[in-house]
Amino acid sequence: MSLAEDFLLLALREEDGKPLIGNLQLECGLAGAVLVELAAARRIDVDGEQIVVRDPAPLGTPEEDATLARISEEEPHDLQWWIRSLRSGLYERTLARLIARGVVDEQRRRPLGILPSTRHLTIDPAPARELRRRLSAIFDDAPADPGTVALLAIVKAGTLDRVILPEIDPDTVERRIRELSEGEQVAEAVAKVIKYIQVALVIVVSAAV
Repeated sequence: MSLAEDFLLLALREEDGKPLIGNLQLECGLAGAVLVELAAARRIDVDGEQIVVRDPAPLGTPEEDATLARISEEEPHDLQWWIRSLRSGLYERTLARLIARGVVDEQRRRPLGILPSTRHLTIDPAPARELRRRLSAIFDDAPADPGTVALLAIVKAGTLDRVILPEIDPDTVERRIRELSEGEQVAEAVAKVIKYIQVALVIVVSAAV
């Protein structure tokens, strides 16, 4: 699954499928995940404060390819602009892919005399639990691949760490991300994008509150 799909799966409450964080944090986190995915694939980079395309070749994944094409066509903008611009509709599209993959089940209900409602329940809790296990293992000095480090950075920037990693102090989470980003696990270009995206996400979310 993509980084955005992993992030959304972690953000859905296992019992009823409701998001564990606010819509703004969720949408901005998903936008950040798409951008990190492109950076990890060496398609985009940060030049100064602006996102630039390094390689316009498609990845073969719809969301990332559409975003890459849009960045290629637009005039240069900074990360904050792109996060604001990309977040609209991203939750619905990412959720639709999880449903299509058979990871999440969409249940529509209309109890007598009550307005219709829709729930999105995780069909198998194992994938989300494995993601949480991988994130927790980072703090036990277990080896961490670049994808897991990137996921932790997005989880932290979206404030999801406070819910899914409640036993770990937020400052410890931030410090561990910094250690891993500066180490050999993450390529320098990706580490730079992760750093900028974390800052941009905090600014965008704070400005909207």
